[in-house]
Amino acid sequence: MTDLKSTINKELAELTQLRDELRVKAHLAKADAKDAMARLESRWPELQRELKAMEKTSANILEDAGKNILAAAKDMRDEYQRLLKG
Repeated sequence: MTDLKSTINKELAELTQLRDELRVKAHLAKADAKDAMARLESRWPELQRELKAMEKTSANILEDAGKNILAAAKDMRDEYQRLLKG
């Protein structure tokens, strides 16, 4: 019985050590994850600014393109009408 008790105590001591090591690694992993998240979060506002700038630029480009298309269509309509009048 003392051998069994000794074996169990040894196993529990090893499990305790493994558990403690895992707790330390988990704590460090948490800290690493927090650091990584902080780095990513610091980049977030710049990404948002760039996206808004791109949307504004795209809207301006589309508006200009739309105006150019309408002007070209008006010119073509005027030419068609001129040709019809002969």
